[in-house]
Amino acid sequence: MKIPKPSTTSSTRGSISLPSWKEASIGAMERGIQSRKSERTTASCATCPSSISPKPPSADQEAGAFHHARWMAKAIYVLKIRMFRSHVQMTTREGKGLEEIALFVVLLYSRAWMEAGLATEAAYNDLNLVKDLHHFQEINGAIGKTTLTTFSRHLWYLGADLVGLSLFSERISMEEKKKIAEETRKEKDLDRIRFNKAADQLINSSLPSLTSSASVRALTLLNIDISFLSLPVDEWEANPAYQKGVSTVKNLSVTNDGAERGVAMISSYNDSLTKDEKTKQDLLQVVEAHRRNYPHPH
Repeated sequence: MKIPKPSTTSSTRGSISLPSWKEASIGAMERGIQSRKSERTTASCATCPSSISPKPPSADQEAGAFHHARWMAKAIYVLKIRMFRSHVQMTTREGKGLEEIALFVVLLYSRAWMEAGLATEAAYNDLNLVKDLHHFQEINGAIGKTTLTTFSRHLWYLGADLVGLSLFSERISMEEKKKIAEETRKEKDLDRIRFNKAADQLINSSLPSLTSSASVRALTLLNIDISFLSLPVDEWEANPAYQKGVSTVKNLSVTNDGAERGVAMISSYNDSLTKDEKTKQDLLQVVEAHRRNYPHPH
């Protein structure tokens, strides 16, 4: 099977075999900020050849907590059912559907999920995901088109004012960072089309083309000294202002995990132990503190 090559913000394309996608998923796992249980489980499933090949694994691990706000929980079960399909009675239609979803999760979604919390890579990853979803239509037109349409409603980090966070990326070349820095000196009317830019218009775009003078706005709001922009790119890493900027951006939360956990927690504890509002609030604070102190209970 030939699979479209993972995008790297360039417009070039090619075909490679499945092992390269496995390496990309492992790399995404290693770059993840937090090692949540669901991420570890997803990584082990997504990088296991049996997710798409006949031989099932010899061992299994119980999946993490399930909540409807977390689609990845469902994806984990899809991968596990796919791996143990010889032990499950399914119709041909069900088996084909599982294979299609598993392929999508292994090749694309697992990598995007595991790196979703990286603020420095948000714009880079989002642009590459748009391109990968476009290419995925060659494998599965229905899934590729649907996911691309859905993701096109979530392109915030490709907006001119937030794409500047990519200046602190570890994956963008110095040459591209130089171009981004140059574009920050130019006035462009990009905000007008920020939320109207169709995803298919981004296929041939690059981060510099999405950058404007507005791209330093988020940096100044974060109290980041942008004086490093006047220096040669190869001197940035040794510059204290740039180093502080890297630290600041890396500690930003760019996902809605907190909101999802809050919804899950209130759903679990609302009216379950008490109907008194004050006692309920105290209970929620205790549960939240416990989860913060013991993020990975065994």
